[in-house]
Amino acid sequence: MIDTTDPALSAPFRPEDCTFEFTKQWNEDPNIITYIQVKARHPVAGTCSPDPSDDEKAPASQAGEVGTMLFVRILRRAFQRGGFHTFMDDHHADLENLSSSLFNDNGRLKPGVLDGVVHRGTGVWGNELNQGEIVFILEMDVKEQFQSQGLGTAMLSKLLATQRVQVADNVMCWPCPTGKAVNGISCSEYDALKNRQISFFRKNGFRRIGHTPFFGYSPNPTHPSHMIAAAADANEKPKEELPGLSSADMIAMIGGM
Repeated sequence: MIDTTDPALSAPFRPEDCTFEFTKQWNEDPNIITYIQVKARHPVAGTCSPDPSDDEKAPASQAGEVGTMLFVRILRRAFQRGGFHTFMDDHHADLENLSSSLFNDNGRLKPGVLDGVVHRGTGVWGNELNQGEIVFILEMDVKEQFQSQGLGTAMLSKLLATQRVQVADNVMCWPCPTGKAVNGISCSEYDALKNRQISFFRKNGFRRIGHTPFFGYSPNPTHPSHMIAAAADANEKPKEELPGLSSADMIAMIGGM
C-alpha cells in the first residue's frame, strides 16, 4: 500500500493547496517547439524526506515540490516543405514514434491511419488532427506518497486551462512506463503499470487515437471524443495486426533510461 502521509503535514494533502509553476526549458529550436515544465509545489508537503532516517535535505529549488510534468508545443506550419520526421526524431524518441505512427513528413495525418473499420477505433478522431498545433505530454511524475490524491489531474487541468492550449489544438500522450519505474519488473507488472497510466488519462478525457498506442484530448467541448465513455474507448490493436513492441521489448529498451 502506498503511504499517502507526509511527515511535514498536519492535515490531509489537498492538490488545491498547491501552486503550479510553468517554466520554459531551453532548446535549440524555440521558434518551432517549446518545452515547458510544470512544477507543483505544496506550502508544507514535500519539505522533508518521507524517510525519517534520511538526513539529507532537498535543495531549495525542490523544497515543497510534490509533482512535475513536461510537455511540448509544436508548430506544424514550420514543416510545409517537409522535415517533420527528422525534426521529431532529433528531439525525443516519443516524438519520433508519434510522428512516424500518425503523420507524414509535413506533419499531416497519414492517409489510411484512421480509415476504415480496422483502423479507426471509435471513429471520433479524423482530419481535425491536421488542425491547430500539437501539445504532447512527455513526462509526468508525482511523488509516491502523494499519488492517487488528484495531483496528476490538477496538473493536467492547469495545463488545459492555459493559453498554451488553444481550442483547435490537439493534446496527445503515449502512456508508456519508463525509467526507474520499469527497472527489474516483470512483463505482467509492466502491463499493470501501463494500464494504470491509460486509466488515468481516460479519466481525464483522453481517448485512444484509432487503435494506436497514442491518446488525444480535444479542448473543443463539442468534439465527439467527449461523448465516448472511458469504458467504451477503443483498445490497442493486437501486435500481429498493428505491429509494435511487446512488453518485454519495451522493458528491455527503456529500462535503463
